[in-house]
Amino acid sequence: MYCKKCGAENKDDAKYCVVCGEVLVPESKENEVVVAGNPGEPKKVWEVFGRLGYEFGKWSLIFCWTLIFIEISVVGIIFSILAKNKSVNNKEKAEKGLKWSIIATIISFVLTMIISIVVGVVVGIKYAEGFEY
Repeated sequence: MYCKKCGAENKDDAKYCVVCGEVLVPESKENEVVVAGNPGEPKKVWEVFGRLGYEFGKWSLIFCWTLIFIEISVVGIIFSILAKNKSVNNKEKAEKGLKWSIIATIISFVLTMIISIVVGVVVGIKYAEGFEY
């Protein structure tokens, strides 16, 4: 049995969580959501991935102009894709995070290309001035 407060694994007959001391309430089997291949393990990891995909997408879109957050937008894409089909509670957040992460990645890529071209032209002009034919 898993604690609803901290997520720690406890014995099935435990009354209190061994980590945080929360009172444990046994869930009925029909309400339990499990990860395929791991019966008895709750699907909390996909809920966390959905939330992370949303947060990474949001922050990468806000800061995409800094060009540093392109890696974060890629991480947001990965978390959102992982959670999109498996998350129950955060499915909409995962989808929103995926959209935001993709937009942030495109903006960061375009800005990187523009800056690279401008720097290349400026440096090229600077060095071409002193070049004799």
